[in-house]
Amino acid sequence: MSQPPSTQPAHQSLDLANLPRFVHDNFIDLSTIAMIFKFRSGVGHDFSYGTGETCRSMKHYFEPVGIDDAFWQRLRAGQAKPEGWQQVGYFAPVDGEVVDVRPATDAFGEPEVQFMFQSTEYPQVNFLFFHVRPVDGLAVGSRFTAGDPLGTVAGGSSGEIGVSVTIDGHETLVSFFELVDDDVFAEYQARGVESISELIISREERDANPL
Repeated sequence: MSQPPSTQPAHQSLDLANLPRFVHDNFIDLSTIAMIFKFRSGVGHDFSYGTGETCRSMKHYFEPVGIDDAFWQRLRAGQAKPEGWQQVGYFAPVDGEVVDVRPATDAFGEPEVQFMFQSTEYPQVNFLFFHVRPVDGLAVGSRFTAGDPLGTVAGGSSGEIGVSVTIDGHETLVSFFELVDDDVFAEYQARGVESISELIISREERDANPL
């Protein structure tokens, strides 16, 4: 999902080496999550478009509770049922506006969307949501306040979050955790994550250990 022309001025300047920690609300219900995959992991597909990096997932996957290897095998065999899927809530991490929506279908053939959510405070920052059963009325131009429900994770998918940042006309991808404040990160610390660095594989580490 590429950056559309912003309809708002860039009110705040950004420094990639010192990003603002302006996310005061978590984007997902952690009580339904068993496992988080790291930024630049080898999970899923290559997601590094336009960054100058390659063959790495520059977003986070959030695996729902109760979804194990046996479930994925049943899903691939067409034996899993939609009612067996954990309901995982998505929420607006900041005040913002939906600026792009792409329709699709989930693993059970039900409608889903992926969409781009642009921050009001920092229009250069877009949150990328994937595999969503959206709330009614979610469309390009929809505005939400931080903490508002956006939908749930679509059937047969993990929760996913990507963050696109544009600085001096160059778009790159950063970890959601580089933008969260102490209160949001405390939710993860309460579940055993000691530091943000635990959730991010650095570019140097991934380049030295390519996939």
